[in-house]
Amino acid sequence: MKKPKVNTRCVANYYASPSERIVEFSSNEKGGLISFRENEDGEFFVQLYRMDNGIFVSVTYDEGQAEAKPTKGGNGILISQGVE
Repeated sequence: MKKPKVNTRCVANYYASPSERIVEFSSNEKGGLISFRENEDGEFFVQLYRMDNGIFVSVTYDEGQAEAKPTKGGNGILISQGVE
């Protein structure tokens, strides 16, 4: 089994906003993109998109933090973390 690849100089990053960084990941002909960005209020966002089928995403959290709740969306899973 090969080690997964991460491309920090992918084509998608050329189209990123000034406060965003996009990286590409791949392994065994499957892959996707991860966007990291910060908005004007200082909130930090991590967005996974353009993921191939068969990729599984998990989010862990420490006690005392809000639990990440998976929600179906598009061809993947959107993870929203917040207090209800």
